[in-house]
Amino acid sequence: MCTLITPTGIAIEGGNSGTISKHSGSHHKNLIDQFITIPFANGHQDSNGTTVNFSTQFTIPAYIPPGIYRLRFDFGVICNKRRWSLNKEGFANRQRDLNMPSALYSPFLLCSNNNIQGKFVDAATIAPKTYWILLGQYNSNGYQGVIADEDKRNFALSSRNIIPDEIILPMYNTSGNIISYNLEPSFPTNTIDKLRNIPLDYTTVEKNRPTNSAVKLSLKNQQTFSIVDGLLIEGTTTAELVYYTIIMPGAVIEQGTLSVVNGRFFYRFDPALVNQRIPIYDIENRRTAHKDMKRIIHFTFFTAEKTADGSQFHSYARVIMRGNTAIYAP
Repeated sequence: MCTLITPTGIAIEGGNSGTISKHSGSHHKNLIDQFITIPFANGHQDSNGTTVNFSTQFTIPAYIPPGIYRLRFDFGVICNKRRWSLNKEGFANRQRDLNMPSALYSPFLLCSNNNIQGKFVDAATIAPKTYWILLGQYNSNGYQGVIADEDKRNFALSSRNIIPDEIILPMYNTSGNIISYNLEPSFPTNTIDKLRNIPLDYTTVEKNRPTNSAVKLSLKNQQTFSIVDGLLIEGTTTAELVYYTIIMPGAVIEQGTLSVVNGRFFYRFDPALVNQRIPIYDIENRRTAHKDMKRIIHFTFFTAEKTADGSQFHSYARVIMRGNTAIYAP
C-alpha cells in the first residue's frame, strides 16, 4: 500500500524498506535521528550474556507537525567497520527473524504543535485511524481488496493494475452454487512489519449468530497469577482449531493456533518466556531486583464455532492482563 498516489488513484511505490535514517543509507531524512556507539568492553558480562546500559538526549525540532508518533530503536554491533543487526542482518533493515528482536517500537507519543496553517493542534484531540480494506482475499480482477470511498484519496493498494476496474465478485461458482464472502476487514499496514503492528480492537457483526454457544475460558472475572509460574488458560469450543494473538502496546508478542482435543484447549502464559522474546516486557524491577510486572497485555482467542445443525459462526474471548492480574469478561 502507499499513501502517495496519482490524481487517478494509483499508488506511487518507492521509499525504503528499512528505517528512514542517514545512518542506514536512507535517502530521506527523519526529524529525530540519533546514532549511539558504546565500546563492548563497557558492558557487564554474566552467565546470561552481556548487558549494556546507555542513555541519550535529543531536541525535538520546533517545526515538528502535530501528531501521534512512535520511536523506533534499532540495536546492533560494529564488526570490521561494518554494521550488523543482532541477527547478523543489515543494520536497521526490515527484520526477518522475529524470534530475536533487533528493533523495538515505543508506545504512542502525543505531540502538540502548530499545523501548516499556523493553528495550534492539541494531539490529545487527534482521532487515530488505520487504513483497512474489505474482500482482501478474493483477487477480483487482480485486485487485493476494496477501499472505502472516503479513504481512496488517502491511500491505494499496490495491485499493479494500470486500468482500475470495478470489483466484480461472482454470485455462483462453476457448480452453480451460491458463493459466500467474508467481509472481515484486512489491515494492510499490519502486513508490512510485524514488529511495528498496532494492536487493534474491532467488532464483527454476524447475522443469525447464536447467543448461548461460543468459546469459553475457565477463568474468574479477575484473578492474580504468579510471575514465576505464569497462568494456565483453559477453554472449551466446538471448533477444530483456536486462533490466538498476544499483543501489547509497542509489540506483537505471539500469534498462532491451538489444537482442540475433545472440545478443550489450553495455553500456558509464561512471563519469563515473553521477556526473552520481547525484552520491553519487564518482569523484574531493576532497582530492587524483585519480580514485578506492570505491562498491559491483550490475549485474544478466535474460533469458528459450530451449531447443532452444522452451521458455522465466529466467536472470540479476550483476557486483559494488567501486570499479574488477569481480567476476563465472558
